[in-house]
Formats: sequence, structure tokens, C-alpha cells
Amino acid sequence: MRPVCSAVLALALAAAPVAALAKISPALERVFADAPGGRAEMLVVMTEQADLSAAHELSSKLAKGRYVYEKLTATAKRAQAPLLAELERRGIVHRSFWAANFLWVEGDLALAQELAARPDVARLDTNPKLVMEQPVVDLAEQNRSDAPLAVEWNITKVNAPSVWALGYTGQGAVIGGQDTGYQWDHPALKSKYRGWNGASADHNYNWHDAVHSGGGTCGPDSVVPCDDDQHGTHTMGTMVGDDGGSNQIGMAPGARWIGCRNMNVGVGTPTSYIECFQWFIAPTNLAGQNPDPAKSPDVINNSWGCPTSEGCSAANFGVMQTVVENVRAAGIFVAVSAGNDGSACSTVNTPAAIYDAAFSVGSTTSTDAVSSFSSRGPVTVDGSNRMKPDIAAPGSNIRSSIPGSSYAGGWSGTSMAGPHVAGLVGLMVSAVPAAAGDVTRLEDLIRQSAVHPTFGGECSVAAGIFPNNTFGAGRIDALAAVNLLLSQADFQVNATPASRTVCAPASATFDIAVGQLGSFAEPVTLAASGNPVGSTVGFAANPVSPGGGTTMNVTTVGVAAGSSTITVSGTASPSGTLRSDTVDLAVFTGSAAAPALTAPANGAINVAPRPAFSWGAAAGAADYLLEVDDSAGFGSPVYTATVAGTSHTPTVDLPSNTHLYWRVTANNPCGSAVSPAFSFTTQALPGDCATGSVPHLVYDFGFETGLGGWASSGTGNTWAITTSAAYVHAGTQAMHATDPTAVADQRLVSPALALPAGENPVVLVYWNSQSFEKSTSGCYDGGILEISTDGGTSWIQLTNATLLTDPYDGTVSTSFSNPIGGASAWCGDPQAWTRSVVDVSAYAGQTVQFRFRIGSDTSSGRTDGWNLDEIKVQSCALGAVFAGDFESGSMAQWSATYPAVP
Repeated sequence: MRPVCSAVLALALAAAPVAALAKISPALERVFADAPGGRAEMLVVMTEQADLSAAHELSSKLAKGRYVYEKLTATAKRAQAPLLAELERRGIVHRSFWAANFLWVEGDLALAQELAARPDVARLDTNPKLVMEQPVVDLAEQNRSDAPLAVEWNITKVNAPSVWALGYTGQGAVIGGQDTGYQWDHPALKSKYRGWNGASADHNYNWHDAVHSGGGTCGPDSVVPCDDDQHGTHTMGTMVGDDGGSNQIGMAPGARWIGCRNMNVGVGTPTSYIECFQWFIAPTNLAGQNPDPAKSPDVINNSWGCPTSEGCSAANFGVMQTVVENVRAAGIFVAVSAGNDGSACSTVNTPAAIYDAAFSVGSTTSTDAVSSFSSRGPVTVDGSNRMKPDIAAPGSNIRSSIPGSSYAGGWSGTSMAGPHVAGLVGLMVSAVPAAAGDVTRLEDLIRQSAVHPTFGGECSVAAGIFPNNTFGAGRIDALAAVNLLLSQADFQVNATPASRTVCAPASATFDIAVGQLGSFAEPVTLAASGNPVGSTVGFAANPVSPGGGTTMNVTTVGVAAGSSTITVSGTASPSGTLRSDTVDLAVFTGSAAAPALTAPANGAINVAPRPAFSWGAAAGAADYLLEVDDSAGFGSPVYTATVAGTSHTPTVDLPSNTHLYWRVTANNPCGSAVSPAFSFTTQALPGDCATGSVPHLVYDFGFETGLGGWASSGTGNTWAITTSAAYVHAGTQAMHATDPTAVADQRLVSPALALPAGENPVVLVYWNSQSFEKSTSGCYDGGILEISTDGGTSWIQLTNATLLTDPYDGTVSTSFSNPIGGASAWCGDPQAWTRSVVDVSAYAGQTVQFRFRIGSDTSSGRTDGWNLDEIKVQSCALGAVFAGDFESGSMAQWSATYPAVP
């Protein structure tokens, strides 16, 4: 700690109110003292936290998830509103979270003191580093072979294949992982990825990147699943991996997986981890919008921790504990690696393994001995003396998938053990779907069915006693756990849809399913409460036998406008077992009012291609329809979206350098009302024509009709038309070439194109996605763009100076015989579809050809390679005499008088 900063800190603290000082953690005080410029990141935890206790009474995972999401978001919106308004007014950098009610704020000590003095703020903590549980060496297991075993030894050891033989492979279950990322198209993982339908990939609701700067080889905010390490891909392989051949590496190969990257090259922060947890509660599309708790996973694997060396302790990590508890309340099983700090006792000492709400996993060997590195309990760091780990699973010398579509064995660590438990949850949900969301039941059954290895006694527990602080309840046994679950009798009530809107006096109808758990057969009598005053509720059939269903009808004759949450309860007879679910009902008695538009303001210019649209709440609105069009008549909108709130940001770019109109329609079942239209002009992007000139499309080709004069050649050439949806940007065809695992020089040449003179700028515009092998400092393989003015006799590489967007990523290595070694090139894993604009004005008036060229070396490659689509050449010609169609209402260019006719 620097003396000057210490003195400043002491003076500042002395002047601050004592009550406020108590809210600032000592760790945060130290961070301020050491931070450059005295500024630091802080977690501002609000006083009010959501009460989720009622979630326990809900029987279905969907009901729990929906209730928790709505409760958390409503609490955060209400409690944070005054503070958010103040931060925004002062331009203070911040970000709001709702998985626990807190904000991330960047500022200095003076700001921290101001925040601490607020009654709506409970405490301020640091945002320290969190690190993955690195694989370790297990000397007892290091001589095992790494060769494929078809079904790996660890999967056989826990009896997963015996569960498969019963017909339960994980089908119907969704497993989530937050880690260093994932190679989604790895042969052992691709068919298991929820975003893959067998023909194309859709990453919306299936992938989220919480890394917003850096990102290693993946870069920040990757829109496709990507692993900037190897750790995440390895853990996911143990959960679901199976290539359909000799690599059966996963516990639940029939399950589907989704993922979130929470670490930047192996290091995260509470905010990146919480961002992933928050996304798992209610996954969103790639734009972070339209969260849907129905798409949450059944279980999340977490192989990371926060050691004291990185500034973490139980004292400053309360916000993460709240988040983990809230995730569990949402019906999501949280599996956490116990840590690799054994063999000493009380080495389960980092979040999130220490929490009671997390199911912590220790590691065992192939002989059912505890792995030497596996952390032991009891938990003393928080004073709880809590017994940990909860369970154990194989974690020594585990073979699984790694990026590059490869496999690696010999990995050891509790990071390798934890995924076995996540996979086991997938198998159990597959066997009894109604068990999804009942985290307590699943945890208890895993404990009760565990194998008890030889235990000589340690860490305050005598020999032969289970549970203990070494193995927890024992080593998992998948077959025993599934059989025990199948033997237990129970049921669940599930009401759909989650919400209805009706215009009185119309009735609302809901489907009610009574799910059967095991062989439970008692009749279930249904009842409802919380329905609107004046309404009546009836069931088409009542009681209902488990495995059956009925419909619930709610009348609204004479009911006032408003919203209600209806609880549907089922009571089994004679046991008296009670299960319930909830639905929301909104009743309207008149049409919605027209909303008032706010942003973009009417007549706004230089608006971003993805504007943040906002409007005022309209009385009686159930939802809103946003429309954007290049005509005030809205005959063919260029963008539409139906949203529940009063703001929306498009998920795609609107046309650039264009005058657009927008309006919002407020809807409810009784009627709609449309706002007046506003207009705005989007900003010009590189290559757009300036005011006074208009685009002149010289060439436009998308390979829909074949090659169209394009030709390919070169060593190892794979350029060809593809119809794979993953490699096509628009239409049904594009050009695709792989990045091979051998020396190759692949060349794709355009037809001759005459570039006009006197119409600058002249640009080449194309859409492309890339995946080339990257080195730590540049590129091993890569792609470049060249131009020829002499019919292809000689070629010149177009440099970064001409690349108006998407500059080259680095220099190609000259060490491995790459034909373009030494050239600046595009490379990396991977680049999503990007609109590239190249200024070729220097060649105006000449006939040119373009050449897209791939150079690769002797080793690793990428199947995705380079994909090209929608290739255009555009210039800018002088505008027409008259421009405009009076849509804007302006007649400035026109005269209202005329000369007398002679």
C-alpha cells in the first residue's frame, strides 16, 4: 500500500460518518488506497433483497423459475430506481444486476462514502478476481493410458451406462455450464448443443458471453460459443460428450447443453459470474433481451473459486452467496467443484463451494480413494463449521474433449469431478421429468444412493462414518440414484400458459397437467385461489389421476380491470400430499391508449444503426408493437418487434445513412391505439454515399445462381458453393473453404469488374465469417484479400489502410511453411458474420479482379474456415435533380408560385 494514498484514505475516512464507514468493506478500502488514480470497481448492495421463500411451495421448475425471475426483477427495478436516476444524472459508470439486488459502480472513495450514506444501500464490496480450478497432477493415476476406451472408465465407474440401458440417457434434460467457454461444434458436443437443430445453429437463448473486454483468442462479447482456454470444453465433455463412436466421454449423452463464458482467459470477477448466473435464471437472446425463465437449465456446473490470494473471503462475498441461493430457489441445481487445496482439512474455503446452497463435489480415483488434491472440510473460513464436500465423484486422470475437435486425458482436479454430478442430475431428470426443479429431493437422493468407499477417518470424523469431510456422503452411483428416484411416489401440478390476457367478459382458459413421479397413483383434487374478485373458477375434470390433465376456466363477467396471480393447488388423497403452481391473469375492460414516443427524438440525425427506442407507458397496454419503415405509410416495415416494456433495442442493424420512420402500437385484447410517427436519420457507415450523391450498385452477387464467373484454384483448394445454413448469411448458398491441417494456398478469384471513374468513393462490400488458427502473437493460418489490374497476371494485397472495417488480425508466422507467411491476415476462433467494407477508390476507372486467399501451415486447422456471401461493388454518383417524396412533409426545394404563362 502506497503511503500517500494511505494518508489520503485515512483523512477521507475520518471525515465520513461512522455509520457509512461500516458499510464499506475493509477490502474495498485497501483497493481504493492502491488503485491508480484512486478509482476502483465496487459492488453496491441494496438494502432491500427479494423474499423468495414462497418459491419453495411451488411444485414445478417452470413455476419456481418464473416466480423467482419476476420477484427478483421487480424488486431490483423498484429499489434501484432512485439510485440509478442519480448515477445517470451524474454520468457515473454503472451497471444494474437483479440476480441479487446490487449495482456495479466505478468511482473513487468519495463516491463510495456518498453511496454508503444512503439508507437504501446496505454495503459496498470489492469486485475481486475469480479463477478456474486448474487441473493438477495426480501421481497415483499418472500411468493410466490416454487412449479412447469407448466408454471412459470414470463413466463406467459410476454406473452411467447401466442407466442408459434403462432408456435414460439425459433426454429432455438441459445442462448448463459456466466456464472458460466451449467449442460448440466439437464432434462430441455439437449434436448435444441446444442451439443446433441438425442443420443450422441458433445461439439465441443457448449462449451468453460475460467477457466484455479482452477475451483471448475469442475476443470479447463472442456471439458464438467459444473457449479461450480448454477447461470449459473439457468439463462439458464429461457432462454430455459422445461422438457416436469411440469417444463416449459423457455422463448424459442424450441431454442438451447451453453455456456461458464467465472467465477472461481463466480469470473472472463476481460480476462476470453473477452475469452468467443471472442469464441462466432467464436466458436471453444474443442482444441480451427478452429473458425467458422457461429456457433455464436443470443444473449448472461451476468449476471455479475465489481464493484469498485474489482478495476474496467469506466477509466480502455475501452478494455471491445471495445469488447462488436465488438460483437454487429458481429450481436450478448448482454443482460446484470443492477445490484442489487438499489434503489438509478445512481447505474447502472459497466461494461458491463453501455455501450451503451449492452442492460441492470432491474428487476420487479409479480405486475409490480420495484424490490427494481434493479439498476437505469442515468449512471454517466463514465460522460455520459446515460439513463439505457434499459428495464425491471421479476426478483423477479424466479424458474428455478439448478445443480443436480433439481429446485430452490425464486431467485431474475437482473440476473434473463436478461435471459427473451435473451429468447425473441430467440422467435423473431424464428418468423422472417431474423431478426437475426439486433441488432438495435430487440432492438427498444423490446422497442416499452414494457408494461408501473405505474411510479411515480424518478431519474431525471417525473411520467408517458417512457423511464426512472427505467424501461427503460418498461417491456417486448413477444407477442407484435413478432407481431410488423411480421408487419414490409423488406428483406435480403444472399450469400453462404462464399468463393470459382477456377482454372482459371473455373467460380465460388454462391447461392443468398432473405429472406422475414414479408410480404414484392417488387421485388429485384441484382448487384455485387468488382469482380476480367477482370471477369464478371451474375445472373440466376434477379430481385428476397422475399422468392426466384437465382445463381450468376463469370467468370475468363483471370483473374490474387488473392483474391477478392465481395459485392452482392439487391435494392427493388419502396421503394429503399438496403441490401447486401459479398463473397470471390480466383482465382488460377497454382499449389501450396511444403511447407517447420519446427516443429517438423526432427529426433526430446521426442515430446509431441499433437505436435505443423508448416511449411512455400507455394506459391499458398489455404489450407494444414497434415498427420501423423507410416510408411514412409503414407498408413494408424494415424492422418490427413486440415487447412487453417501454423500450427496445433492435437485434440487427437498421439501414445506415437512411431517413426512417417509427411508431408504436399499444395493444390489449379489447383494442389497440397507434402513436403518431416520428422520423430520424441513421448515421452513415464506412462506404456510404455522402449527402448529394446516391449509391450506384456496380456489382451484386450472392452465389444463389452458381459461381457466376468466380473461379478457384491453388494447393489444397476447397473453395466451393455451400448450402449449409451455418455457412450462409442470406439466401440458400454461399462460398465456403476450410482451413485444412496441411500446407495449402487456396484462391478464390472474382470475375473482371469495371470500376467507374468520377464516382468516389468506390467500395467493395461483402459479408464473411472466419475461423483460422491463431497464434499467441499473430496468425498460424489466415486469410487475405488481393487485387489485380492486369487480368490476374499480378496481384497486390489490399492493406489495412483500405480496410474501412474489420482490419487484419496479425502477421502470419513464417516458421511453419505457410505460403502467405509474413503477410498481415485475418485469423482467430472464430469471427461471426461481419459486414466488411474495402475502399478501392484508388482503382477507379480500371478493370479489376479480387482474390480471397487462404494460407495454412502444417498443423491444426478449422473446419469452419472462411465463408463469403453477398458481395457488392458500389460507387457514389451525383444525386438526381429532385430527391424526396414529400414523406417528411418538407417543401423547401419546391416553390408554391409560378411565373405567368406568356
